[in-house]
Amino acid sequence: MALWYGELRISLRTRLFSSGVHGVIALAALLAPWFANSFYVWLLPPIIISIVVSWIRSQRNIMQCRGKLILFRGNKVHWQKERWKITQPPWLSRYGIMLTLRTFEQAESFCLRPNIQLWVASDSMSVEAWRSFSQIMRSTELWKEKAERA
Repeated sequence: MALWYGELRISLRTRLFSSGVHGVIALAALLAPWFANSFYVWLLPPIIISIVVSWIRSQRNIMQCRGKLILFRGNKVHWQKERWKITQPPWLSRYGIMLTLRTFEQAESFCLRPNIQLWVASDSMSVEAWRSFSQIMRSTELWKEKAERA
């Protein structure tokens, strides 16, 4: 039985925050005092290119954080047509919740790949859905099971 079910949309606030941070870093690189006859001037184009590539990757990652999210008992989650297990207690903020997930099949096997981080932003769903999801994630009973098993 599902504890919570919802549809995640793309978070406008997260996209704007990412764009703002990358823009400030690019602006700082452009406005830094570079000497005209210095070797470091030649580092400016690769620095700007790496910032732009980082911004593109960031926007793609943000665009992937959408779809149906279903939360089950026992720290189990269905997201993007796959079963996941929440491996750590979530990081809670008023702007969103960071979930650390591992594929369910992988959680029971010895072949370890790194966990993924899913940022569930508060503006990626309706206000009512955010309140109920946040309340469930803040509930201590959900994480007591994990602490007792450890």
